[in-house]
Amino acid sequence: MVIYLAEKQKPRKLNMLNISGYAEIDRADYLNIKAGRDVTLSSGEVIPNTY
Repeated sequence: MVIYLAEKQKPRKLNMLNISGYAEIDRADYLNIKAGRDVTLSSGEVIPNTY
């Protein structure tokens, strides 16, 4: 019996200098950004989360 274990990916690190440029992004959004999700501002602008 052979069992293959996949290594768990580490959460991404945030570049706080880039995030501080957007006043609408608060701490509640940090986990979503780390998970790779895009952020939509109230103006409708979508900030893509690219690696």
